[in-house]
Amino acid sequence: MAIRPVAVMPKFGHMTGKENLEAYPLHKAAFFNDTQTILQLLRNGRRSISEKDMHGNTALHIATMLGHREATALLLANNAPVRTKNVDGWNPLMEAISYGDRQIITEMLRKLKSQTREHLSQRKPHLLKVFKELGDFYLEVKWDFQSWIPLLSRILPSDVCLIYKKGTKLRMDTTLADFGERNWERGDITFLYDADGPRGNQFIIMDNKTKVFQRGRNEESEMEVDEEVDVLMSTDIVNARMSTKTISFQPAYSGWVFKHAREEQLGDYPVTFFTVDGMKLTTRKRREHLSNEDVKKNKSMLTSLATGSMVGDDEFIVR
Repeated sequence: MAIRPVAVMPKFGHMTGKENLEAYPLHKAAFFNDTQTILQLLRNGRRSISEKDMHGNTALHIATMLGHREATALLLANNAPVRTKNVDGWNPLMEAISYGDRQIITEMLRKLKSQTREHLSQRKPHLLKVFKELGDFYLEVKWDFQSWIPLLSRILPSDVCLIYKKGTKLRMDTTLADFGERNWERGDITFLYDADGPRGNQFIIMDNKTKVFQRGRNEESEMEVDEEVDVLMSTDIVNARMSTKTISFQPAYSGWVFKHAREEQLGDYPVTFFTVDGMKLTTRKRREHLSNEDVKKNKSMLTSLATGSMVGDDEFIVR
């Protein structure tokens, strides 16, 4: 049986009763799905739509947790922030996925994409300034996965990415194209990005083997949005946090008997190595919205990725 999260009105120490409810009138209105009061508060400018309670929840969090379609739609229509996270690290879209109302999830996903485009548009002047101030360069980045399991590292993916930067343009070449049957499919893929290019031509993906390309679009079709909602509703809700408060850098040493600071020559530059300690990555997952079949399918997919094979949908048919 799935357990739904319950929204709790904020409590403030010695404050009780009516004082608790009146501390955040917009949250209270969202709690009771009172659209008239929400609209009145927003029109009068008495409360910010981004205001948080003591738990870090916005009014949109509260309306979403309780599945109030009317209050949620009204808050989204007034551009309530979807990316804002509460003290536990969950944003309204994550709460919508947890509740499981497809209509709310779809509306919130569209609003999130719209707000993201607006945010990027506002930051474009700063991005262009950074690109112009940063010198042109060529960079090779080698990455791979390692595992303590014998022989597993040999079949895990690896690649050398070539990155070029000139003016406001970036190019990245990679050979890891897709996942195939028990293999990591190799290819010849190029990503092109022009920060100062015209809208609709800023991002291009090219397949150099098949001689085809695709332009990045600012808006998805209805079918693509529906497919993304399907994925969100059938996979774990994941929140990852990285803390650098306790991070420390220590010089790396080499040598068995007479240890000395590890240094190498990289091109024309001397390089000194450091070890990084104290970096903490915390990952939290929620799956109260998933069925047993969804959990089984996700687990099998992770297993197949680890072994370099893919599992067909027919293997998840419940008989």
